[in-house]
Amino acid sequence: MSPEVIIVGGGITGLSAARLLSRKGVTFILLESASEIGGRVQSELYDGYSLDKGFQILNTGYPEWENQQINIHALSLQSFASGAKIFQDGKVHTLADPFRDGLIAFQAFFSKSVSVKDMLLVLKLRFLLKRQEIVRIFAMENQSTLHFLQQFGFSTPFIEAFFKPFYSGIFLESELRTPASMFAFVFKAFAEGTAALPQKGMQQLVRLLSSEINDENILTHSKVTQVQSGMVTLSDGTTLTAPNIWITTGTRPFQGVQRKEWQDNHSTSVLYFSADIAPKWGRFIGLNAAKTGLINHFCMPSSVQPSYCPEGKHLLSVSLKPQWEYIEGMEQKVVDELIAMNAIQHPVSFLKAVTVKGALPNLVSMRYEPELIKLHDGVLATGDFAAYPSLNAALHAGRLLVETL
Repeated sequence: MSPEVIIVGGGITGLSAARLLSRKGVTFILLESASEIGGRVQSELYDGYSLDKGFQILNTGYPEWENQQINIHALSLQSFASGAKIFQDGKVHTLADPFRDGLIAFQAFFSKSVSVKDMLLVLKLRFLLKRQEIVRIFAMENQSTLHFLQQFGFSTPFIEAFFKPFYSGIFLESELRTPASMFAFVFKAFAEGTAALPQKGMQQLVRLLSSEINDENILTHSKVTQVQSGMVTLSDGTTLTAPNIWITTGTRPFQGVQRKEWQDNHSTSVLYFSADIAPKWGRFIGLNAAKTGLINHFCMPSSVQPSYCPEGKHLLSVSLKPQWEYIEGMEQKVVDELIAMNAIQHPVSFLKAVTVKGALPNLVSMRYEPELIKLHDGVLATGDFAAYPSLNAALHAGRLLVETL
């Protein structure tokens, strides 16, 4: 078969494009260098526990679910509580969405970490961004998230206690240098949707997307070493031809145009622990409000999705601050910090640490519609690196590729 399209990369952008090509009846081959498709969205079954490759959530507020008619409800989604538990000086304070949990949210007014002014500003920002079109959000002045929050009027203690640890876990950088447009987009998505987990791990999303793709159209263990107009060459010397070649892995492995906004990649380390007794904070994400220490945030995936662990057990996920990478033996220091923060009161057992190199592209500016980078005639490259680091952007990029046909 001589396909109409060769897709290089089996991450979310590649799968999005392949799924839509399947629906249109266009012939294609998807090439993935690894043994599994999914790119950065992976889960591992470890001693009966589902361990996602880094802390990941599925934001139900992303517009591409509807744009591409992706039935995420088939994933048996369950959501985290809307808000966070802020751990500060051995005490815990709750910040919740008053439109979803008014009674818990009211408690924040008596919290050391949250002033009345800050709470009102959160509500104001929620109101404004829910009514803002996404295209206009990405047309915002190119300023940092930190500068935007300061200009909006949030106090320094609230930025340090909530925004920095919460959005550091999303941006994978601790100083909130990420462009404010990305912050506004994520904030809007959380206001309109929830942070959810699929049953048995985030890789179920990959399986959902690939369920409409014939197995014979996907070739794993197929590393592409060279791309030119109409042809790709694999590491074993095999050549494949097609009039349209789409690179969804980024342009760095190949000669061609490099998007100047892509400076580097952010990495992350997550430690997983098992527990016989779940902490009381349940479905909330816990934030370390202290500037010092190893821990950035933590959560209990099994409190959201019990299928993440064996019956009668609980799964604790701890993400390190962006400047730290896991080294052997660090798990005891992490446990000691959790105890000192009063985050856990019962023993936990270390399972495994997962470090994800290049987890997110570090972009100095954002755009809503992913750029289609022309490398050669008939060769296009795109992905979330060509827009903003997000599942939504990765899906959007795949859709734009198909729309070029």
